[in-house]
Amino acid sequence: MMTNKKLGDLLVEAEIITIKTLERALVRQQKGGMRLGVVLEKMGVITDEELIEALAKQFNLKVVKGFADAVFSESLLSLIPVDLAVLKQVFPIKDLNGILGVAVSDPFDTQTIDFLAQKTGRKVMTALATRKEISIAINIHYLHVAALSEHRKRILIVDDSELTSKIIQVALEKEGYEADVAHDGLGGLKLALMNNPDLIICDLIMPRMDGYTFLNSFRPETVTA
Repeated sequence: MMTNKKLGDLLVEAEIITIKTLERALVRQQKGGMRLGVVLEKMGVITDEELIEALAKQFNLKVVKGFADAVFSESLLSLIPVDLAVLKQVFPIKDLNGILGVAVSDPFDTQTIDFLAQKTGRKVMTALATRKEISIAINIHYLHVAALSEHRKRILIVDDSELTSKIIQVALEKEGYEADVAHDGLGGLKLALMNNPDLIICDLIMPRMDGYTFLNSFRPETVTA
C-alpha cells in the first residue's frame, strides 16, 4: 500500500492541489487522524471525482461509472449486507467464477475487503467509484428509493460530524430526496451556490466558517439551523 504522502505528490503533479495546500492538509491529517483525501475534500480543494481519478492512477484500479442503472440479482446483493453497504460505502457489481467485484470509494479500507472475502468465500476484486455513485446504487437496489429525477427535491446538509451528516443523508435519501453533504461552512457555501438546494440543514459550530457566517453569506428561502 502506498502512503498518503505519495497520494499528495500525485495530486500536486496533476496540478489538482498546490504544495502549500498539501502541507496544510498533512498538518490537519496529523491532528485529526483522517485519510488525506477526506481532509482535502473537507478543505474544499478537491472534488470526489478528482480524488477517485487520482486514487485509480495511484493504485492502478479501474473506475466504474453509471452502474446504478444496471440490473443486479438478489443473490449478488445478498453477498453484502445492507448495513455494511451503507456504512462502508461498498456495492457488489459482479460475482463470477469465485470472484466478487466490488465498487468502493476508499481503497485503503482493506479491513472491509478482507471481511467480505472471508464472509463470502470469494476473492474480492475492487474498482473505484465516487461516494455519490455508490450511494445512488445503494438507494435504488438496497433501499428501493426511486432513481434521481429533475423534480427530486435537493437538500444540503452542512455539519462537521461525519456520523450525524451520514445518518441525516441516508434518512433523507430513503425518503426520496437528493442530499448533498458538506463538513464545514465554506464547503457548504460552495455546494449551496453550485446546486441551489431547496432546503439547507446547517450546524452552527463548524471549522473554517461557522453556521452564522454561512447563513449570512447564503440565505435561501427556507433554512433550518
